[in-house]
Order: sequence, then C-alpha cells, then structure tokens
Amino acid sequence: MAVTHLDNPVTVGGDDVPVVRWPAQAAYRDDLARLGRARLLVVEARHDPPASWDALEDWVRAGVDPVEIYTRRELLRRRQALRAPAVLDEDGLLRRGGRWVAVSPLEQRVLVPLLARAGSMLTRAELLTATSPGAEADDRRTIDRVIRRLRLRLAPLGITIHTVRGCGFLLDMGALPG
Repeated sequence: MAVTHLDNPVTVGGDDVPVVRWPAQAAYRDDLARLGRARLLVVEARHDPPASWDALEDWVRAGVDPVEIYTRRELLRRRQALRAPAVLDEDGLLRRGGRWVAVSPLEQRVLVPLLARAGSMLTRAELLTATSPGAEADDRRTIDRVIRRLRLRLAPLGITIHTVRGCGFLLDMGALPG
C-alpha cells in the first residue's frame, strides 16, 4: 500500500496506483503511461496540470483532502481492472483482474492461439489444427463444441469469442464486468 503524505506524496514500491508529483516526476509519469499503468498526479500549486492525459490518469492539487486522494485512486484502480490482461497459467486457470476460470486441456489448445492473436481472426482450420494435429479440416463439430464451452466460461471475464461467418473466430477482450 502507498504511504501518501499530503505535503510530500510518495509511492512505496509496487503500488497499483502510484501517486506522482507533477511536474517533478514527469519522467516517471511517462514511464507509467507507456506501461499502461494507472497513476494519480499531484500538481504543485504554481504549475498547470499536463495538457493531455488518458483514462488511467487523474490529477489533484497539492494539499488536497486525503479522502479525495483515496477516492480518485479507487476510481483509477477500477479503470485499470477493466483493462486487465488475460493470463493462462500452467494449472489451466485463465486469470483476469482478480477473477479466474478453469479451462480444460482441450479448451486450452483452442484458447492459446485465440489469446495470442486477440482482435484478429483465426480460421476454423487453424483452430482445428491446434486442437487435433492431423485432424480432418471438415470436422467442424469439435471446434464448435469447444468454442461454445469457451464462450460460456469466458463471459464472466469480459472475454467474447465472435464467429466471423464463413471464415473463423475472433477473440475480443472487452471490459471486465463490474
């Protein structure tokens, strides 16, 4: 957890929403932005806030009430969680933003290429090869069953698998449900 003093905001290592002094820590702010990390800027009295920022950044003036800092950081934590990546671990658990679902070995073989190319279409043949190397290209039922099960399992994580009619499938990393 971060230790924040209103006169001198500092971040203790590994905090999920660091408090950054602006403009003194501008380079740190830029590094966090490049990494896609949420951050709260404390703008010094004689300076203007940055001219542009993204959805994972907010700012307050130095000397603000601690409750305001807490509230803004909580909002940024929620925004960060909405953009959380999905990670499939060695135990067959797909984790995203503090949530997880168990995925069978067959589902994993279909899910891995979909995750690797999230936002891009994969053909039915590519997915069939992933599930059963050497299988017949027209064995559609296998892929259809696996995709149907994956759709149900992944919905609580905000992940959708779309059918691209006549072509294949596309995995969409949507917002993590609230």
